Amino acid sequence: MKRHSGSETIGRREQERFGMMNNAPEKWQVGQRVMWIRDSSDSWGPSAGETGVVVELSKECENRAGYEYQVFWCRPDSYRDKTARFWTTPDNVRIITEQEQGRFGTMIDFETLPIDTVFYHVYKKCNSFTKNRYTFVDEDGNTWHRYDKPAFEYVVLEYKLIGRLKKVLEGQWNTDYELDTEYLIDTESWRTEDFFPDENAFYTLNRAEAEAIAEQKNKELNDE
Repeated sequence: MKRHSGSETIGRREQERFGMMNNAPEKWQVGQRVMWIRDSSDSWGPSAGETGVVVELSKECENRAGYEYQVFWCRPDSYRDKTARFWTTPDNVRIITEQEQGRFGTMIDFETLPIDTVFYHVYKKCNSFTKNRYTFVDEDGNTWHRYDKPAFEYVVLEYKLIGRLKKVLEGQWNTDYELDTEYLIDTESWRTEDFFPDENAFYTLNRAEAEAIAEQKNKELNDE
């Protein structure tokens, strides 16, 4: 087992201590959200600060506490290849808490999200074609213009996942193809739409969390 990308090895007792410090769960489970706290020893692997999801457990995970040394596999959110997974131990990642959900990009694993689940999208909306311009003249005769909306603003959109189409390739194929899962959602306006998760967007299952993120993002826009 390597620490960072160097050659210094660490023992099991130290690994368990790291696990306890990282707020490890009682048990590791498939579907848990994680953040890498160290760069992968593989040059192509995830870097510290990246987020992902637990996708597979080893047998030892069944009988060990979350902070103890054990092996499981995680998939980074940034990987479009849904078969990608990286060998992981408790000292390499930390659990992302419920309070943090939605703060680090795509925090929902849409591959496993139950059908009929409601989720929220913090969306950057362009108002260029909907804002109204008002003109007024001050007491010095100067003409001023003011708009009733900012050029951009963050809003919270509510969706419900109502369908998921998974594709499987059997054997070989001699042309380009895509196996990306397709999704169908209901929107707030009661319209049914195709949905393609954006790895750079903010999604969360908590509306209050989404509203807090939108408020913070709008403050950042005003400060620019």
